[in-house]
Amino acid sequence: MQVALQPRVEETKPLPLQRVICTEQITLRPINVCCAEEIHYRYTQNVAKDLFAQQCKTPIETFYRIHVTRKQMLLGLQSAFTVHDNNDSSAFLGCAVLLHQKVSPRPVFWVREDKQHQGFGTQIFAALKKYAQEFLSFEFMIAKATEENKWGRRILEKQGAKVQGYVTLKENESGVENRILSYRLYL
Repeated sequence: MQVALQPRVEETKPLPLQRVICTEQITLRPINVCCAEEIHYRYTQNVAKDLFAQQCKTPIETFYRIHVTRKQMLLGLQSAFTVHDNNDSSAFLGCAVLLHQKVSPRPVFWVREDKQHQGFGTQIFAALKKYAQEFLSFEFMIAKATEENKWGRRILEKQGAKVQGYVTLKENESGVENRILSYRLYL
């Protein structure tokens, strides 16, 4: 009697540039230069006002930033995604990033202006939390929001993040100074 041996297949996690997070309403796909034009024109000054990174001046600059981000993903320094609406033919919604800091990941995300205040921010943050639980080895995330960004603070608080304190005024790339609140969310 002969027994056919099956090769042992070890379960492996996908590589950083292959990791996709799906929820019922959105999908986070690894950032790619294919979305550079959409990112460039949807990341407006109004969207950028509460974030550190300013709007790129040209599509080429956006392309370059995506290229650098993908290199950082391969080095394990961050996880970056484009966000798509599952209910609207995968329409582009914005971008989401987890910066892999020494002690905890730091989530950063934005939603294009015409899709804001529709619950997508809450879904993005929940998807980033899910990603951190599945692929990263941290106890908690540290998120930051400007004091003026009541919608961003509301999203963090809805997901269970607790205010840890204020950070001094910080100037973003556009030269705008903001008072920053720091939040902690256990994973």
